[in-house]
Amino acid sequence: AVIQRVHSGSVSVRHESHDHGLPPSHPSQPPPRSVNKIGKGAVVLVGISALDTEDDADWILRKTMSCRLWPDEEEKQWTKSVADLNLDVLFVSQFTLLAECSKGKKPSFSRAMKPSDAKEMYATFLSKAREMYKDGGLIADGEFGAMMDVNIENDGPVTVIIDSKNKGG
Repeated sequence: AVIQRVHSGSVSVRHESHDHGLPPSHPSQPPPRSVNKIGKGAVVLVGISALDTEDDADWILRKTMSCRLWPDEEEKQWTKSVADLNLDVLFVSQFTLLAECSKGKKPSFSRAMKPSDAKEMYATFLSKAREMYKDGGLIADGEFGAMMDVNIENDGPVTVIIDSKNKGG
């Protein structure tokens, strides 16, 4: 997952299907439909690997909510988490995080979980996030499988990559 500390973030859906026959800017494409927006907090891009388990998803969620990316009241950096400050979180599913670009010019997404399985795991992940954070800020998300426009007003910039397969270091 990629966690970005933000002043604000939003996501709009360009179209639900992956009809790549027409570019997004083509006149016959419908205008983007706003889905969700957040204030101060984090935008988290979530890629689900074919090897990921529920334990991996739980670890990512715990890290996302507890990672100390904000200063405290005295402006001491790296002391407060999104949960500590009751900030908003916008989760966006993004299988392209798992792209393999080492061979040829076209990225391979073979490391990504099958869409039907990933959609189920992502829905469970979001449900747990909302339950875990029910007394905190807003938990928002994009639309799984849709072509989306993600707007981020990065704060810092502070961007952190966490990987459940690299927990030790």
